[in-house]
Amino acid sequence: MSAVAKDQDKLSIEIKIEGGMLQVAGPIVLAARYKNGSQYSMVFDEPAKLWETQVVVEKDGRQETVSLGRIFHYINDAGVERRVVEDAKEITLVPGGTYEFSYDLGFRWPDLYTPGHYMVRLDDRSEQWGIKSNSVEIDVVMTQGSVEVLLDILVSAASEREAKGFSLRILKELNTSFDYDVSKPQEFGTNGQEVKEFRAWWEASKNS
Repeated sequence: MSAVAKDQDKLSIEIKIEGGMLQVAGPIVLAARYKNGSQYSMVFDEPAKLWETQVVVEKDGRQETVSLGRIFHYINDAGVERRVVEDAKEITLVPGGTYEFSYDLGFRWPDLYTPGHYMVRLDDRSEQWGIKSNSVEIDVVMTQGSVEVLLDILVSAASEREAKGFSLRILKELNTSFDYDVSKPQEFGTNGQEVKEFRAWWEASKNS
């Protein structure tokens, strides 16, 4: 980000997360609002795509910090690994203007939100900034609907490896015979059949 140095303290971030009781593996949508309280225009990169924009999650006195921006890993034809930072567009924020975005924390990091009470805030640690949002409180609970969402995460090609592993751990706590290989696509081996059998078992037992 860039702006006149004396007005750095004029940029503020406000966040909110709708819903008092949120389900494990369900949407946890953080709505962020940047406001330029200075008399100068501010130019910065899209916060939701930056490594320096970080979510701080606290539960039972312990903190976890994760970055919104992604780093993609590629291996070219020569077998050399490349790391590419997510592309972010430039934002111009006029004096008194606001910039808003939403981000589903539950979809990106379901493993961070096991049942319990949490404090969540957003830190912008860009080179010239270093500001924190307000903190919001949320409660996360396990529901019947969580199981379907966990299964969707497990079989989705868009889910990250950590999210798949978390989903499998929770589902195996419900049914220890569930034998799914998260390192392979759903179509691999018996994965598809395992999911089908788990769904049938869940339908038969969820109300018992």
